[in-house]
Amino acid sequence: MALLVAVCAGPSTAEREYREAESAANAGDWPAAFTGYSAVLETDPAHDAARAGQERAAEHLIRTVPMLDVEIEVALLAWLDEEDRLGDLAAVLDRSTVAIPAGWGVMGSEGGPADERPRRDVYLDQYWLDRYELTNLQYEAFVDATDERPPVYWQGDTYPPGTARHPVVGVSWDQARSYCAWAGKRLPTEAEWERACSGTGGRRYPWGAHWDPSRANVTMVPLDDPDDAWRWLASSQGAPASLQPVGGPGDLSPDGVCDLAGNAAEWVADWYDPSAYSHLTDRNPLDDGPPWSRSVRGGAWLMRHPDADLVADASRCVSRNASHSADDPRVGFRCAATPGG
Repeated sequence: MALLVAVCAGPSTAEREYREAESAANAGDWPAAFTGYSAVLETDPAHDAARAGQERAAEHLIRTVPMLDVEIEVALLAWLDEEDRLGDLAAVLDRSTVAIPAGWGVMGSEGGPADERPRRDVYLDQYWLDRYELTNLQYEAFVDATDERPPVYWQGDTYPPGTARHPVVGVSWDQARSYCAWAGKRLPTEAEWERACSGTGGRRYPWGAHWDPSRANVTMVPLDDPDDAWRWLASSQGAPASLQPVGGPGDLSPDGVCDLAGNAAEWVADWYDPSAYSHLTDRNPLDDGPPWSRSVRGGAWLMRHPDADLVADASRCVSRNASHSADDPRVGFRCAATPGG
């Protein structure tokens, strides 16, 4: 009777998933194969054939699939990190850019603060934008190659253990610009950053019209001691707020750019001028002065606002901020590029 029951029950869930993963691999659908093998291993971590298949699929994704669906790519990044394949992890991060097509979009708001008005139409040429905020792992290569000063929360020239995929923060605007130039890129303009966040229709948040704190890594923590932020970054054990690996679920723009509402706030190319929208050109605008403070965009992992409504307000795509701090524990960056530039 026991044998009959086993036969009638059919193959296990893991075996069915393994067969589907094998079929995807045989068809050359390596994203589906990687996802399938990974699912098998979640059910049966000791499935050696699935582990070998996962490694084979990962190699194809790294070597032969230049642009991945973001969910697949984030899973690949996590796997490479877990396997301590940091060279491949850096290579996938370095190549992961999103093409933003040329065209008209909207910038600013009518009912927001004065520095967001007037809401206006803006034309941008095509550009490329990094899908993810610049990570500790990528910035470490820059530090090693240039003898640039590392962020103060690092342990010497090395980022804290377990944070290879976390955004680098605590870098100055000049350091961010220098990294982008070293990588053959540049900082995005405010207009480019906002277009990537809100799409052509002027979304309030990357995902839509309504604030959802579960989608963005943004935590409100009133600080008695500003140095607490640096200590939390150096060791997230027991910290009430911390950075998270890039590519967090939910914080995704219409074009597939990650972590624009939260994680690290980001330096952009412009100087900050609260009245800029009343006089800047409507084609590829870039504010080149007055030179007193640099523009910062996006919500941050640590927000010092006293209430949740202000946190939600500061995380809007159109929200503008500024800093002249050389090293702010909330601010990182991502790079952009001009095709053919």
